[in-house]
Amino acid sequence: MRLFQVVIVVLVSLAVTSVLGGVAPSSGEPALQVNAIRIGDTLVKLAHPIAFDSASVDDAVGRLMERYRTQGHFFVRARITGLGQSDEPPYWVLDLKLTPGPVVTVRRLIFDGLKRTDGARLRRFFTLKDGSPLTPALLADVEREARTIDYLDLNGPAGIRILPGYTEADLELPFREHRQVSFFGGGGYGPDDNTGLLWNARLTLENIFGGGRRAGIRSARPDRGRTELTVDYQQPLFWFGRDRGAVSVATRDYRESFYEFAAEAAYTTALTTTTDLTLGLGFKRVEPSGIAPGYSGYSASVGLERSTITDPLNPSGGLRIHTSLTYLARRYSSDSLLTIPGRNAFNETRTAVDIESYTSLPGPAVMHISARYRGLETGDRIPPLAELFFVGGPGSLRGYRTDQFAVQRTAYGTLEPRLRFTSAYLFVFYEGAYLNSTEAEGTLSESYRAGVGGGIAVVGEERSVRVSFGWGQGAELDGPRLAVEFSTDI
Repeated sequence: MRLFQVVIVVLVSLAVTSVLGGVAPSSGEPALQVNAIRIGDTLVKLAHPIAFDSASVDDAVGRLMERYRTQGHFFVRARITGLGQSDEPPYWVLDLKLTPGPVVTVRRLIFDGLKRTDGARLRRFFTLKDGSPLTPALLADVEREARTIDYLDLNGPAGIRILPGYTEADLELPFREHRQVSFFGGGGYGPDDNTGLLWNARLTLENIFGGGRRAGIRSARPDRGRTELTVDYQQPLFWFGRDRGAVSVATRDYRESFYEFAAEAAYTTALTTTTDLTLGLGFKRVEPSGIAPGYSGYSASVGLERSTITDPLNPSGGLRIHTSLTYLARRYSSDSLLTIPGRNAFNETRTAVDIESYTSLPGPAVMHISARYRGLETGDRIPPLAELFFVGGPGSLRGYRTDQFAVQRTAYGTLEPRLRFTSAYLFVFYEGAYLNSTEAEGTLSESYRAGVGGGIAVVGEERSVRVSFGWGQGAELDGPRLAVEFSTDI
């Protein structure tokens, strides 16, 4: 389709050049101004006169042709036949012969490059109805929907195969399947303590049985004496459109503080190609260390996310906004001798807001800005540690220990200029966080922490590596915190 449009523009340009050969003004004379275009017996008056040159006429004729393309006239053609003057009022009129051609409809979608993927199931990701007129807007929607499929990559623009008779066409989408097994790992250390090696690792099985199903296992050691383990599974559902369901079970073993078991189920539906709505239900059981009583929590959540970031590995532009609200009913064990009458049940809300943007600057520069908020509202004067938000390390404050701060409310952000290249980028960053929590005495504690740093990332479709160095407030120049993140397909 794009090649066809180029050919049409060339034909119009050649026609303008031919007409100009007979009526071009001599040197020093003002250029002719075209006030209207005549197509057969129909006179189309222009909102503003245009100069009679190739660029201006190409633009005006192209807009006229676009009206026909939006109705499915894929083979619309235009040819300039002359230039004349009207009598009342006197102005220049461009004579144009326009041939709409037949309306072309889409017969079917063809998927290229698939080996494991179920084509019939893949077809359900697209809202296109067979027999729809082939228009530029339809083609853009098909490509946009193809890019949202998270276990495939669209490997180029959609191809158009015109069928005999010139009234039907097949759309060919070239896909690249992801490897079925991928691994993500992150690790780091700090020179000022004996915490040892910290890690965050995830193994993912993708596109299981060719139906877009995904299963994963995550293991993390965010700090000394703290380990986390999560097992999750998700798959497309197509109950009310582009839907998917997910379930997960997780444990947190913070040996000196608490042990937690949690299970969650979530349902996500695509409101548009860039906006998702998520509903979730959850249960967890927390057993604090020592003599503190254990409790159970029952949660319901709603989340909304909109993203226009098309290249998550090395973005050059786009905006992502995510917000969620979770209601949690926390109930202490009734048989515990330490349960305080009237203080054994709490209804709480948890709020999360994430905003991040990428803006192209002159040259290869890109500005990455992010702002995040986490808040817990509860009637409990001093919430248990398992309900607080942990701040520090990659993802929040890279100049500090992972999960160094446990707070009830926090707002933190990043300012990160980048020098972006084809498969890599250099970056420096400034990060700051407002921390709000309640001390054991019941007094409110507020503080601000900041950090600076920089690093390099090398990214690719199958593997990537990101290395950063961060300094928190008061850190020595020769004592940065190192963080390394890498991912690879297996």
